[in-house]
Amino acid sequence: QGYVLSIGGDLTNISKNNFFHGGQAAIYSNNNTITDNVFNWSSYSGGIKLYLDSYYNYLENNSFGRFSGEGGHALEVSGGSDNNRFFNNYIFSNSINSKVVAILDSKNNYFENNTFDSNSSDVDEIYLGGVFMIWSWNNTFQTCWMPYGQVNVSFVLNNATINAINSSEISTAPLGKIGVDKFLNVTSNEAVEINISYSDSELTELGVEESTLKLWMLNETWTDETFYSGSQNL
Repeated sequence: QGYVLSIGGDLTNISKNNFFHGGQAAIYSNNNTITDNVFNWSSYSGGIKLYLDSYYNYLENNSFGRFSGEGGHALEVSGGSDNNRFFNNYIFSNSINSKVVAILDSKNNYFENNTFDSNSSDVDEIYLGGVFMIWSWNNTFQTCWMPYGQVNVSFVLNNATINAINSSEISTAPLGKIGVDKFLNVTSNEAVEINISYSDSELTELGVEESTLKLWMLNETWTDETFYSGSQNL
């Protein structure tokens, strides 16, 4: 398929462009700045890819989209691509067998105020892994909006998959409890620290006291996973 955009040199500035193509955008260099662009793909090849030891790239206010077909990812960071920064990007995919974001064998990447939108429970929103699994660690996601599940979260992930779940997919809240309707599906072999945000107005509308909030896990049955005793604001 080839590439619609290929950046092999350092210190390149790509800004305010619209890319609509079947090919992939590829970055395999360092210290590039990618801002205010629209990247939309509708073929197998996937979206934008940082790979082959691409370091310290800065991406802000871009839109990365995958519309159809199978395979590829809206955003892929792979092959030892570390210390890249992503701010205020809109990243989405409704392509089966793809990921909205895939971090493969890469570490210390930082995401802040990005939107990860799958539009479907069949598409993984954030996936971390790879061939050399130990490499995909310490990737930070700060204030991530996931429209499919209407949930705003922050977390640090090593090897894991995280998806928002639409409240329509959950049949009932724990017995006697009022659900705030913020659901995540997390798959990991190690501990994952997650911060789920909510507003005062959401709690007021539901008639829920903030001091009573708890985190529950559904695995055939509900269990209280809140690791503290007594009343505490989450």
